[in-house]
Amino acid sequence: MALRALAENSVRTDNPGHYTVVSGDTLWDISERFLSRPWLWPEIWHINPQIDNPHLIFPGDEISLTYVDGRPRLQLVRASSKGNAGNAEMATTDLIRTAASTQSNGATSATRTATNVPISNFPIDSIRQFLVEPQVVSKSELKSAPYVVGTEDDRLIASAGNHVYVRGQTDNSRYSVYRAGEPLVDPDTREVLGHEAIHVSKVSLIKSGDPSKMVITSNNRETLVGDRLMSISQSLPLSFQPRMANPGVKGKIINLVNAVSRSGQNQVVVLNLGSSDGVQAGDVMSIISDDRRIKDTVSGKKNDYVTVKGDESGAVMVFRTFDRVSYALIMKSNRAIRLYDRVAVTDL
Repeated sequence: MALRALAENSVRTDNPGHYTVVSGDTLWDISERFLSRPWLWPEIWHINPQIDNPHLIFPGDEISLTYVDGRPRLQLVRASSKGNAGNAEMATTDLIRTAASTQSNGATSATRTATNVPISNFPIDSIRQFLVEPQVVSKSELKSAPYVVGTEDDRLIASAGNHVYVRGQTDNSRYSVYRAGEPLVDPDTREVLGHEAIHVSKVSLIKSGDPSKMVITSNNRETLVGDRLMSISQSLPLSFQPRMANPGVKGKIINLVNAVSRSGQNQVVVLNLGSSDGVQAGDVMSIISDDRRIKDTVSGKKNDYVTVKGDESGAVMVFRTFDRVSYALIMKSNRAIRLYDRVAVTDL
């Protein structure tokens, strides 16, 4: 009931009343037109039992805000061209497969704009490269993984088509090759929460042995001696919906992916919260700037400081969890998001 009341109080006074979905929309985009807290969409979403697959929204469908007994309700009016949307499950599978595909095959979500494909819940393009390849692993996992011991003709670097020699247990025929990235460190405890493994290439087994002989089938960067092999990851499910994280969850942004000092909307960050903290894919939290201490130079008192509390400056949604850290997407921001900004569940 508390979430329902919060959702009802989140209805924007400038909402459009009705909105016709277009290709490229996301559920989050549409929710923001009606709610100041878009992640509370499910709380006032009305499921029409007369519509097939009422949770799927297609270009051409209409979303309308109505009031029943004084309470707001969002409902779907299916575009007549959709009929019974009998291909919805196939279309959803197609969308997920497309979103999880790697850059190497040239597939992008832009190629899936037909009206028989449902819209996604969030900007898939922003997280596409993080769905399969990046891994966060422990130091012991990296150390125990098979490794490249040499290359053909003693090359310093190897790329697609080149042969490499691998030591360690190799039970599979195909592997992804990774390189240890910077350690992910908790800013408060200074504890190493994991290491980001940078995806380097993919290899296939030619001949088992010590060392095993493999060929590089594709690469994102050159393969080097010392790079580690791991089993090829499966694509992650994208069926989760944004929702408020559990109350009491608090953490910090500990890494700005593809950024140096600040980030913004639709950029990926790493949180010092993981599955061991009860965080799940779909969890939404507010971003709160750090408290600041300002010296009062007017009072005349020595060492007189005042603390300015941090402001809510955006929201993140977790989309991939590991044991002690998680990847999250900045869904909205009203200022630059900085390293070590806090994340928490708030009522703001």
